[in-house]
Parts: sequence; structure tokens; C-alpha cells
Amino acid sequence: MVDSRCFSFPAPEFYRNMCLILLAYDRRSVRPLVIAANRDEFYARPAHAARYWDGAPHVFGGRDLEAGGTWLGVSTGGRFAALTNYTDFDLPVTPAASRGDLTRGFLEGNQSALSYAEAVDGTRYQGFNLIVFDGEDLVYASNRTGDVRTLDSGVYGLTNTWLGDEWPKTKHGTAALSRIAADGDADAVLELMLEESEGYLADGHEIE
Repeated sequence: MVDSRCFSFPAPEFYRNMCLILLAYDRRSVRPLVIAANRDEFYARPAHAARYWDGAPHVFGGRDLEAGGTWLGVSTGGRFAALTNYTDFDLPVTPAASRGDLTRGFLEGNQSALSYAEAVDGTRYQGFNLIVFDGEDLVYASNRTGDVRTLDSGVYGLTNTWLGDEWPKTKHGTAALSRIAADGDADAVLELMLEESEGYLADGHEIE
């Protein structure tokens, strides 16, 4: 079952240049995936808030009106996809395909999570982290680390570096999500994201 309640709030200025995705995954549970996410994006780039998509009414999520993709979405069939940009200042920015196509392609299709991630041509895109879930398997892929792997049950935090990089806010967020995931309380998840947005600088350091 998908809880489609979505919340939008302006993050504080110091928090606006880092994304955060928290995931609690238990493939044996009746509620196998609990997600909390904050997306940093340019306000000047046109986008729709979360809604069912024209042309793909089984998909629910925000939509980039410039390229047509999304940063996070779900489908009525229980599929989920999300991505963050991978920040790598050592590599030049070059023209590339929109990373939002990665999530859109998975949500609109029917491939398994692993086969979809393995088929992605990472050379076509700027740096990305991609999370896809097909109702059973949760898969992580990145064209900067070279990872394509099925994740074990557990709690994960992802920002704009590799999965498993322990920034203070990912450590705090995963610990908090572990405590509330079993209840599946959407309001508690929202409160968690509000707390996460109030206590850390963009570089991940806690405000004293």
C-alpha cells in the first residue's frame, strides 16, 4: 500500500544545497519500504508538485517541466524511484541527458529493479545516485562509484555522495527513522524531516 500524502515546505537557506533520502527497508514486512526525502532544486526551474501524471496516470510524483522527468515518484503498482545528483567538483560539467529520465523510465516501465539498473548507460548522465524498488527488491546504482547492487533489509541514508557516506545528518536521520519506521506514521516522518532541516549546515556539520 502506498501512502500518497506529500508535504512541501521551504528549507532554511543553509540547507538548500544538499538532498537527503532516508529509507527503511524490510522485504519481509507488510510495509516493506518507508521513505523520507528532501529535494534541493533550483526554484527558477519549472516543476509540478506531486500529482498523478498526464500520459502516465499510474505514476504519482513531482515533475520537472523542463525535461519531463522526476526526482522521486511512486506507481500504483508499488514501484518507487528516487535520485540525487552526485556532487563531484573534480569533473567538468558537460552536456548530458536529464537524470530525471532515469526515474521516469523505471516508474513508467515494468522491468525488475535490478535489470533496469544494470541496463542504465551511466556515461550519458552527469553524476547520479539512483534508488529503484519494484515491490520486492531495492536496488542502488551510481555512475560515479560504479555500484549496481541489491540492498539488504536495513535503514539507509543518501545525500549527494555515495550510499553509506556517514554525514552527521544521515547518521541522525537513519537512527531516527529506525525508531519510527515500524509504526509507519507519516506525520512522524514529516516531523523527522523538519528536524533534519533545522540542525545542520549544507556541509553536514551540526549547528552549535
